[in-house]
Amino acid sequence: AYASMAEHAGITLPQALEKRYCNCEKQLATSDEETDAAKELAAELSQYGPGPGKELEQGSAERVDWFQNWLDRTSSESATGGMGEGGDSEGNALSRDQLWEMLQNNPRLRDMAESSGLGLDRLLINDQEPMRTVRVAKLEELKPAVEAHSALKWDDRLADACGCEGIVLRDDESDGTAQVRFPPPLGFKAWLPTSMLQELTQPCKRVKACETQQLLEAVEAHSALKWDDRLAKLSGQEGFVVQHDKEDATLQVRFPSVSLTAWLPESTLTYLEDSQPTTEAPATPAESEDKDETV
Repeated sequence: AYASMAEHAGITLPQALEKRYCNCEKQLATSDEETDAAKELAAELSQYGPGPGKELEQGSAERVDWFQNWLDRTSSESATGGMGEGGDSEGNALSRDQLWEMLQNNPRLRDMAESSGLGLDRLLINDQEPMRTVRVAKLEELKPAVEAHSALKWDDRLADACGCEGIVLRDDESDGTAQVRFPPPLGFKAWLPTSMLQELTQPCKRVKACETQQLLEAVEAHSALKWDDRLAKLSGQEGFVVQHDKEDATLQVRFPSVSLTAWLPESTLTYLEDSQPTTEAPATPAESEDKDETV
């Protein structure tokens, strides 16, 4: 459940890192070391140096504290890169602003925040318009298609994605592939043949954003959100609802006119009665690892 960002800033990101670390260790232990997937996992784990001690039980408070300390060190050491200073001299948790800076400036942490399922992604504002929702073909269709494609390589994790829904981040028309992001519990991205993806349709709710000053005051007053100057572009703009979190009264809205997707207080949005189903499904925004820009 999503409480306040004040709580999440000091607890949930270290917990997400600890959980991700455990998952990477397990996947690496059962993977062929020569595969690209195994090399990526090893590279991800290497950023933690020797990692938490084996004496620390998985999921324990002591082990989570180790990742909190790692975050603090990482933040301090990367200050010259615009990530800001870490926790205080006693090693306390990162503030919301410090966490925001870290997520915006570190693509790997952004991916972890997205995959954690803990609501951290709502601090991120996307310049790139999300694309569409798709369903992946069955295993007996997908695997031969991937193996037959000169630009792709089969990974056993793709078997778990068969029949599942994902979000297309971008298309490569030159070779007929698309990069798809799969939300938790899968939590990974993959390039797949476009022919193996069934595009889904769903009705969209249309909303209109309030004027800038009202939006600014509402965002700054909400514990889970942070103002970004680009939100000023949303004044009076119409958009499509992507997600609705009733627990803290926020909506994730896509504004095609300004190519922006962001979480906003529900009180700042007016529902438009003429909302009609569209052929384009509103997609959860996500950043690709190298080309998509997120600030």
